[in-house]
Amino acid sequence: MFADNHLSSHSTFLLASPEPALLASVEPALLAAGARVEVVLSAQAALNSMKAVNPPALVLLDATLPGMPMGASCWRPWGLRARSRGSRLS
Repeated sequence: MFADNHLSSHSTFLLASPEPALLASVEPALLAAGARVEVVLSAQAALNSMKAVNPPALVLLDATLPGMPMGASCWRPWGLRARSRGSRLS
């Protein structure tokens, strides 16, 4: 599923969803890819994880997260913007 050279044994994937069925179906696939999985249930918890010292390597956000802003620039109100691959959010 994932190229071995892009996934280290220390990679953390963030799975953010309030839906138990989605979490139950996606989390095992992420674990099988060899990553640690952090599960959060709100947009604020996802933001906190993304702004941490060691942010996740991959973030999967459910649009139905409580507090999730919608739109093309949904993360700008929180002071986040995407950077090139391998960079942190700032």
